[in-house]
Amino acid sequence: MKRLFKPFLSSPPDAPAAPPASLAAQALERLPQATLVADDGGRIVYASQAVSRLLGWSAAELDGAPIGQLFAPAQQASLAAWLAGVQACGDLDNPPAAPEADVTLLRKNQQPRNARMSVLPLPWQGRVHACLSLRVAALENVELRLAREEMLRFQQASENKSLFLANMSHEIRTPLNGMLGMIDLLASSTLDAQQQVYLSSLKKSSRNLRALIDDVLDFSKIEAGVLQTERVPFDMHDVMGAVVDAFAPLAASKGLALQLRQSLEQRRYLGDPHRLSQVLSNLVSNALKFTHQGSVQLAVSARTLLPAQDAWRVTISVSDTGIGIAPAQQAQLFEAFQQASASVSRHYGGSGLGLFISRQLVTLMGGQLSVASEPGKGSTFEFRLDLQPSYAPAQPVDTAPPSRLEPLAGARILVVDDDLTNQALLQAWLGQAEAVVVCRTNGQEALDELRKGEYFDAVLMDVSMPVMDGLTATRHIRQPRPEDSGACQRYLAALPVIGISGHAFSEDVARCLEAGMTGSLTKPLSRVAMLKKLTSVLGGPQEGDDPAAG
Repeated sequence: MKRLFKPFLSSPPDAPAAPPASLAAQALERLPQATLVADDGGRIVYASQAVSRLLGWSAAELDGAPIGQLFAPAQQASLAAWLAGVQACGDLDNPPAAPEADVTLLRKNQQPRNARMSVLPLPWQGRVHACLSLRVAALENVELRLAREEMLRFQQASENKSLFLANMSHEIRTPLNGMLGMIDLLASSTLDAQQQVYLSSLKKSSRNLRALIDDVLDFSKIEAGVLQTERVPFDMHDVMGAVVDAFAPLAASKGLALQLRQSLEQRRYLGDPHRLSQVLSNLVSNALKFTHQGSVQLAVSARTLLPAQDAWRVTISVSDTGIGIAPAQQAQLFEAFQQASASVSRHYGGSGLGLFISRQLVTLMGGQLSVASEPGKGSTFEFRLDLQPSYAPAQPVDTAPPSRLEPLAGARILVVDDDLTNQALLQAWLGQAEAVVVCRTNGQEALDELRKGEYFDAVLMDVSMPVMDGLTATRHIRQPRPEDSGACQRYLAALPVIGISGHAFSEDVARCLEAGMTGSLTKPLSRVAMLKKLTSVLGGPQEGDDPAAG
């Protein structure tokens, strides 16, 4: 086909130099349209790459082929007329405007393809050729359809992955909740010295398992693009202090100094204290793991940006005097499932997800996590966040159970969970708070219990259950029935229903609230969080003291 471009190589003496054939060919290939050239016998002498993309024929198959094979049978007469019109063109230097027509082309698989086409005469080597141009709109329609189909497949795959993650989160967190809760109950019982040693090992292993599960689920959320951060008031001093307090026993057991250095004129900000604590815990845990002598320091400082921005730049770093990291290994530190080296992985263990997740979380919060390290001298991990100050009271960060449990003493709590281990766990925790507990295994049983006229101060409702799930049951509780008395309807409308979910996604919490739940808790449950939640909703008298009255 390159012979088509030979005229470009020879020009009259007084004409400007013509572009080389290769340049002309490249220019023609880049035009946003499909181009065909046929000789006076109706055989193809040139077809642009766009023709191959549009119709599925290769360039070799098209070269010398009759042009009629590219058109539907109903178009053959029109094609013959167009080609004859080209040959009959009298003034090749000033040809008439090219007529346009809607045509039906045939793909190689004989599937029809609609296009807009124009035809012009093209003189070459003493013969008149027909130059056919297929409008780019036809190609765009094809590519747009393919792109749309690809996007739909991607969206469907993303939705399926999100659903799978939500279900897996629930299925993993439900037995984990029972295991961790029973360890908590066992720790509060009377044990001999050997049993205490066993329990200590069990606690350590369970914490490692929970951390690994959380890392895997967070990694999956990142891959699915569903990991989110929140924006609530928090106290930076409290978050930093809680992290240091949590790791102080480990540092002491290794003979390391765990230091906190703060320079904060402004303590309260708007941001995500949970994710910030997760990043700091990861960095401090790593620093303690790879440091055998010396210290680990957690430092935070803040300075104002432009006053008009009403923002502070907070710099946070974790430094250690540990083994350090070679420059060649630092580049892969923040990749998933990567550690500094294979020997480090064998000696220290770990999934290799912690730093990857930490960097992603810092990025989501608007910062960038970096590392500076020298082998044998230690490492410093640092990031900066631009945060708006908060002037609202921040929720305190603590792990102590509520000091005032009077609202739970004698309170009747309906526990609805299909997992018998979780039932036993909640019954034991609530029993320690002197509450009266009734257990049911699904939402339908809970509705039956409430419709018998039994009075309850609150309901702990698992979200995912057979027969009837917790969301559906809550909607039925909130929906008044004509046969219920006015007092009963008021009682059910105000009855605190706290959802218990193994789904760790923010949209799942939103679904709980939309269904009419008062609040929600995420598995694995914290005894402290559960008692605080119940204490807060039972702090005052509930409307409709007797559901049977009326």
